[in-house]
Amino acid sequence: MDVIQLKKDFGDQLTFMGGIDTRAMTDPDPSVIEKEISTKIPFAKKGGGYIYHSDHSVPHTVSFDQYKHTLELVRHYGVY
Repeated sequence: MDVIQLKKDFGDQLTFMGGIDTRAMTDPDPSVIEKEISTKIPFAKKGGGYIYHSDHSVPHTVSFDQYKHTLELVRHYGVY
């Protein structure tokens, strides 16, 4: 489900967790996961009510460096 649409429809009633596409984490181009996070987290956190998490378990194909980069982006875009 699209966390941005859910936030638009129910953001005043619900808290959301997740919605970050794990496929973006596996892409060798770091700008792919940055676009995913920079688009979704700032919108989803407006007014509170968002907890970072991926949309599925993190695949074994995501390297430590890719996951570390993801968490750095979450810290950058996700701080309230």
